[in-house]
Amino acid sequence: MLAMITNSVPPYAYDVPRALGLPFGAVYRFRYHKKWIDQACDVRALGGEDAVIVLRDFERARFFPIRHASISRVMVLGEIRYIEFIVQNYGAPDHREVILREIADALAVRNAANSPKQELCPLVVRIGASARAPQKRLAGEEESNLWDKIATEIGALEVFRDYSFFRALAISDSRGKSVPTIAAEVSGKQAFRLRPSTLYFLDVLQKVPFELEKTERITKPFVVQISSPEPQIAIVRGVEKVVGKYDLLRFAFRTVSTEGKAHAELQLETKEGQSVDAGAPFLRLSVTIIPSWRRWLVRGAQIAAAVTGGVAMVYATRWSEAWGVPADWFRVAGVLLLAFAVQGWKELLKRWVEKEVASTPSVAQGDQSPSLHT
Repeated sequence: MLAMITNSVPPYAYDVPRALGLPFGAVYRFRYHKKWIDQACDVRALGGEDAVIVLRDFERARFFPIRHASISRVMVLGEIRYIEFIVQNYGAPDHREVILREIADALAVRNAANSPKQELCPLVVRIGASARAPQKRLAGEEESNLWDKIATEIGALEVFRDYSFFRALAISDSRGKSVPTIAAEVSGKQAFRLRPSTLYFLDVLQKVPFELEKTERITKPFVVQISSPEPQIAIVRGVEKVVGKYDLLRFAFRTVSTEGKAHAELQLETKEGQSVDAGAPFLRLSVTIIPSWRRWLVRGAQIAAAVTGGVAMVYATRWSEAWGVPADWFRVAGVLLLAFAVQGWKELLKRWVEKEVASTPSVAQGDQSPSLHT
């Protein structure tokens, strides 16, 4: 098991609240120069290992266990190591002392001094397995409470003065039903499971913990915007304004119709005020759009109709001779089945109704027949 330590100095300190705000199973990435990684660690073999994300208060040399994670892959590019991980449970208070003890023991073995206002090396270090997170995922309310507790604690550091912490709380449909998450088949990454042609709401917690007890005002209001680079997501309400130190932001989006499974991403970014996050997404949420069984059933019926319609047109003459039915009947049936396969009966019925309405005199024009009165 590894401890991945980040100092409370810009810009790296801001990676911590971003990883803190992601939903369970989401993916994030830290980067380290090779000199900060324990020489005993074979970085190319770290995939699948458990880890704990730790913030180090650079001024006071204190450690704050933030969140557990599972390393998904490591990219070695020159002297830089990019460590991608899947976020898991938050660091529970009753487990904190175990983690801190394991970190202290690991640093002591390596004669690594943890002194205030001094660099610490290594920042990625192997620690004892007793620091591993409980396997059971925390309940929703418990997750929110731990996020709030951790954000409040580390948000008191000077580096987070006027910094707004965010947490992706939930995605729900128009009936208020929360959307479940599903794991990818191989990677274990989580994605929200959505239906096509459906309206959804994304709720995001926002909090500026720094000196909250003194004032609830922020220095400068700013805008948070949601977007998606994929065409499967249409944004309905994409902008919320942050005017205070805590709020619940709600965004709305709609999924479009899709024939098969589709993957997309929701991105949150600030447009004003919070300059450290401006210009780039601070939260990315993966979603998977999966058609319902009814859509698959209709699709299967359309495929069957296409096959049957094609056969009916090819063998119309032979079937006519065998059954004594006009061949044109089979050809017409084949054309109708092929049309259904391409457009579906609903679309065909809609066009027929439109044609009938267009050919019928409008009631608004009045009755043009001769009057019976003299």
